[in-house]
Amino acid sequence: MKMEIRPRRVLCWLIVCCLATAGGQLNLTATPKELSLGITDHLTVNCTYANDGKSDMTALISLFIYRQNDVNATSDNGEELASINTYVPHVNTILPDFNSSSGRIAADGVSYLELSWLYPAQRQSGFYVCTAQGIDNVGHTVSTSTKTNVTTRQPERDEILNKIKELNENLKSVEQKFSDLHSNLSANFYQFAGTQSKHDDDVNKTLAVLKTFEKEVHPLLGLFERSLFYPFNLTYGGDIYRILRAPVWGYDDAVALCESYGATLLEIDDDAEYERVEHFLNEHSGLTTILVAGRLVNNRWEKQYSDLPMFEGISILAPSDRFATNDCRILTNSSDWSLQNMPCDEIRTRSPYQQVNVMCESKA
Repeated sequence: MKMEIRPRRVLCWLIVCCLATAGGQLNLTATPKELSLGITDHLTVNCTYANDGKSDMTALISLFIYRQNDVNATSDNGEELASINTYVPHVNTILPDFNSSSGRIAADGVSYLELSWLYPAQRQSGFYVCTAQGIDNVGHTVSTSTKTNVTTRQPERDEILNKIKELNENLKSVEQKFSDLHSNLSANFYQFAGTQSKHDDDVNKTLAVLKTFEKEVHPLLGLFERSLFYPFNLTYGGDIYRILRAPVWGYDDAVALCESYGATLLEIDDDAEYERVEHFLNEHSGLTTILVAGRLVNNRWEKQYSDLPMFEGISILAPSDRFATNDCRILTNSSDWSLQNMPCDEIRTRSPYQQVNVMCESKA
């Protein structure tokens, strides 16, 4: 494999024989260190460097943060995310993988580089490495590194349902405040209707408050949606189809999760709906498996939400087998999003890289 040497690292390659290991207080923290997929709403990785007077490094030049999925992560084999140095007064984004960043190189005091993610996913797990580079008192290049690990886990069903309940309660509270503000605004208009010119300032102030509140509400509504679902969705036949971020641990869990949001688990009714869903899934990478409503009961496929046979009128979806153990139906990208059978009991045991996701449908 051909090695690419980045221009700004040429100096390091030329004088690699002169590199020394620096001292100093270099700390790297990740908060939290374990991500509950689809539930954890924030990840912060912070690297700080403070010269303790015992360091070989007399002048700090730059800080780098890398990520690697291997325990042997180094600054040379990891994904370089961001850096900051003495020559550029802002964070250099190398891999646009995070939502926000901050940092500074301080001649005296503590230097730092911090990266943050909203609703981190599986990709954000791994070993994070921070490297500090500088020079010693004779001008030789010195560096020091430290690392920390961020792991993931699949959330329990109760944890997911509690999170949805919490977000729903927060949303209702915001909607109530918004409604109260509208009522107050209407009352002001009626009160000042006869003497509008006299009270223009009061009305304008009320309008300004309303606009400010609307600016606060809209991001909250968007955050609520993003916390539960992936940012892409499908509208078809008067319904909207959304994919939950959290992996599902069983068929009953999937039904409960969709219903907790006032929706139903994806139930394919005809060829046209299947083709539209298939086309939608082909447009979005990163997903591997989608659970479909309906189960095999007494050697007969039954729908979740109607008494009709599961495959009536869907010629291309006839079940490939009727083994009692393969009692759940999935759409999988390993077969171009065709319908396949699998044991419902295996949903929980799949690895994070083959996790089963849930598509919920509700009225648009």
